[in-house]
Amino acid sequence: MDGEQRIKWIGSGVIVAVGAVITTLLFVRMNPEGLPGEWLAYVMGMATTPFIMEATFLFLGFMLIVWINHVRRVKDGDEFVELDSFKDHGDRKKPGGR
Repeated sequence: MDGEQRIKWIGSGVIVAVGAVITTLLFVRMNPEGLPGEWLAYVMGMATTPFIMEATFLFLGFMLIVWINHVRRVKDGDEFVELDSFKDHGDRKKPGGR
């Protein structure tokens, strides 16, 4: 599977997962039973207010970007590069003219 196809599958999966979570929370909100139901109803009520909903999406988007960057950096490995070499190279002078 090439990179573009993989990105499409991941994006589709994220959209389906978010839709499933929101649908589940809405169903639980309609029939709150016990402490978990009332707590989820309270969370959904707060999460769907205009400012908090936008801040929540901003936070979730930022966390998604951080997670994707972390996975990419783990996959790429250590990219340590030594910029200056101070080994003795025969008649070459060391930096600083010494």
